[in-house]
Amino acid sequence: MDTEEEKAAGEEKDRECFPEAKEKEKEFLDEEELKDSKWYHYKACWGLPTRRKPVPRATASVYFVIVISKLKPDTLPVQVFYRLESSRLIRRPEQCQFREKWLQDIIENKIVCAERVASR
Repeated sequence: MDTEEEKAAGEEKDRECFPEAKEKEKEFLDEEELKDSKWYHYKACWGLPTRRKPVPRATASVYFVIVISKLKPDTLPVQVFYRLESSRLIRRPEQCQFREKWLQDIIENKIVCAERVASR
């Protein structure tokens, strides 16, 4: 049986071998027709599959809303908002740079939680 260090080293080595192995799944959720705009709701789900575990042990989701104004000219950019699954804070790309670490933190916290539940 692997020790925790061996498991971590194996997973790190897998990530080095497959640095692009961040699995992304996008899902259209809803479309809202408002008087002055259309809102499109999406969910993107990320995971970190490895050679040893091709199915991610945990995933992190980000919820996006794309707002297209019916009043502004088509040449103007659309508005984009996003929210991490573990947060109520709604962010805008132009105000806050997205950090991959947020996704890693969510995934790591889920794995730790699942391991604690499994060890009971």
